[in-house]
Amino acid sequence: PTSIIHSNVKIGKRVNIGPYCIIEKDVEIEDDCELKSQIVIGSRTIIGKQTQIFPFTTIGLQSQDRKPKINEGIVKIGNNCVIREHVSIHAGTQDRNTIINDNCLIMAGCHIGHDCYLESNVILSAKAALAGHVKVEQNAIIGGGAGIHQWVIIGKNAMIGGKAAVTRHILPYSLVKGNPCFLRGLNVIGLRRNKI
Repeated sequence: PTSIIHSNVKIGKRVNIGPYCIIEKDVEIEDDCELKSQIVIGSRTIIGKQTQIFPFTTIGLQSQDRKPKINEGIVKIGNNCVIREHVSIHAGTQDRNTIINDNCLIMAGCHIGHDCYLESNVILSAKAALAGHVKVEQNAIIGGGAGIHQWVIIGKNAMIGGKAAVTRHILPYSLVKGNPCFLRGLNVIGLRRNKI
């Protein structure tokens, strides 16, 4: 009874919404999701099936972009995602969308800026931050505390080392680290894990 949920929110079957959550209008939460507690979900957000969201997370709120806030896009979270504590995921801008596809793990304290696109099976380690318009391709892993500059593309199966400062596109299957980041070699462990 302590959560505040707008009357037009669409809630699927077997959804568990814990205490002190705020869910704004035009939100859709699909089947078997769990919102632990103290989570804010902004308007025009879609959360896919079997996704878990942990306390003190905000999804779909107005972006930090300085352009006029008109025709803001949606946030769409895929199926089977895990979004841990203190994560912020901002709404898209100027009719663009922020998209996180299936089976992504977003660890505690991460930030995903406006208009980002994450393909399936991406992992963001704790405190990683994506600026606006970043694209992360499937199976990529971003290490803890790494910062990704706006408009950068992280190639599939790439591994970004912890606290790396990424200002350029990253090749698929590569291993990079450092500030500024540099190519360390092939992501051999990632390739083996994905049977490539």
